[in-house]
Amino acid sequence: MPESAARKTERQYKSAVLRCMKSLGTYKPEFARTAERIASMYVKRDEIEAEFAEKGGQIVIEYTNKNGATNLIKNPLWVALNDINSDLLLYERELGLTPAGLKKLNDAAMKQAPKNALSAALEALAK
Repeated sequence: MPESAARKTERQYKSAVLRCMKSLGTYKPEFARTAERIASMYVKRDEIEAEFAEKGGQIVIEYTNKNGATNLIKNPLWVALNDINSDLLLYERELGLTPAGLKKLNDAAMKQAPKNALSAALEALAK
């Protein structure tokens, strides 16, 4: 099977993200656009990862500048891969897909909204 056939599509990633959110109880329809963005980022990450591996997977590469001097630099593909993984982690945290993000969402959901004077008066009348 060709390598590209093994990669997931945006649709598959979006479905997986939504499935995880639903199983954790953090899903809201308003998050669909963010799930699409995450799915797109996963596909891009897979592309970068494949190119990085195809080109040898070296974290540090030699670079010859315009003056002819050769230096060791971080592989731009490695830098891009780290950046996109960091961005994915931020998005996942916001959607409650990491332990810290889930705790934050659950803590926020458990806090009761402060009552205003009108709601307190209505509640007292109902008793």
